Amino acid sequence: VENYVTKKRKSQTNDLGVATKKWKYTDADGNIIANGSRYDTENGKEFRPWDVKEKKNKFPEIRPLYNQVGIKSADTVVIVEGEKCADALIAKSICATTAMGGANTTVEKTDWLPLVGKQIIIWPDNDEAGLKYAKSISDNLGNATILEIPNDKPSKWDAYDAVEEGFDVKGFVDVTDRSINNIMHNCCTKLSNSITKCRIACI
Repeated sequence: VENYVTKKRKSQTNDLGVATKKWKYTDADGNIIANGSRYDTENGKEFRPWDVKEKKNKFPEIRPLYNQVGIKSADTVVIVEGEKCADALIAKSICATTAMGGANTTVEKTDWLPLVGKQIIIWPDNDEAGLKYAKSISDNLGNATILEIPNDKPSKWDAYDAVEEGFDVKGFVDVTDRSINNIMHNCCTKLSNSITKCRIACI
């Protein structure tokens, strides 16, 4: 059975060649829920999910957040667009996560409960899709902070670019002047409603 699943998985991804990068999505205890693979093709980049439980190239019905082990012990979490950006911030000792699928994700089908009780900051990519992604998450979660990208940054500038150019990322995400108690109260209410809708949508 294992060999069959492995062969089937390979046949579903061979059309894209070898994955450029792979990421593991786990729960807060490190148990794997899903994998995400990036492929750089002639037509651009493509993302392929793998549902570990179903053993299929698809998103889990309820999509997990990235870096849940890190989220578990963090007070503040920065939501970015994609695992590459999240990893760049994590390497700078900043707890970051992303919804599985990035800007193309279905926000209502994402499990946001790991963020309950956290101060939530959203760092959008510097383009229309990034802002739409940020606003969609903010509307779903409640009183989260959407960072305003500096005017001198180019289109599509993101957290990964910021780290690469030596930008002061820690200073940029420092929004401690906001009331974390208000954020936690509003987010807990929103998150509870959000996950209820998520579970209904996935039935």
